[in-house]
Amino acid sequence: MEFENINDDLSGIKGWLIVAAIGVILRPITLLISLIGSISFIGSDSGRALTTVGAEFYHPLWEPSLYFELITSILFFIVSLFLIYFFFKKKARFPKMIIIYFVSYGLTLIIITILLSIIMPYDISSNWGETIVNLIPIIIWCIYFFKSERVRNTFIN
Repeated sequence: MEFENINDDLSGIKGWLIVAAIGVILRPITLLISLIGSISFIGSDSGRALTTVGAEFYHPLWEPSLYFELITSILFFIVSLFLIYFFFKKKARFPKMIIIYFVSYGLTLIIITILLSIIMPYDISSNWGETIVNLIPIIIWCIYFFKSERVRNTFIN
């Protein structure tokens, strides 16, 4: 029987994987806080001012945009709980799952930014600036989980 030569120095939750572990643990918490805020906003006077036909700030895309953000946040929250399990069980599918999660999250940010750019064209530069700032760490983490030897040696179950 042959065994893969796994470098013990480059396996286990050490190095940058500690930072990833912190992120994996904190992600559901930040998503839950965001979800509570989104639900509160949709039901508030401010939310109704954006989604009520004839209101001063009404736009027909506000309501679907708010619900799109809410539904995707719920989905990302659920997936983030699975990611915690797969991370700490060191499941071999974790790196692919987190890359898919990051890419999906990045695409969601882009879609929301496009919707906001249509709704508020006068504020387009700040919308895209914030999105680009949020996409940079997503790209970096995707590359890390794709190329890292530590990741390959750790997630083997």
